[in-house]
Amino acid sequence: MPSSSLTVEITVPNFGTIGYQIPNQLSSQQQQDLNDWYDVLEQNWLDGQQYYSDRYLYDDKI
Repeated sequence: MPSSSLTVEITVPNFGTIGYQIPNQLSSQQQQDLNDWYDVLEQNWLDGQQYYSDRYLYDDKI
């Protein structure tokens, strides 16, 4: 295995093991894509927290 990559294996039930390599050094575009993806994930999580927080507040008033 080359030292410039990281091998990740994921075991999926009834399917086996999926292996793929992630390079340690990402290009600037790959890094930006990863950052954008994480930002969207984080925003979706925060939106979900806000939604359920509002729901609980609303339910308490009924």
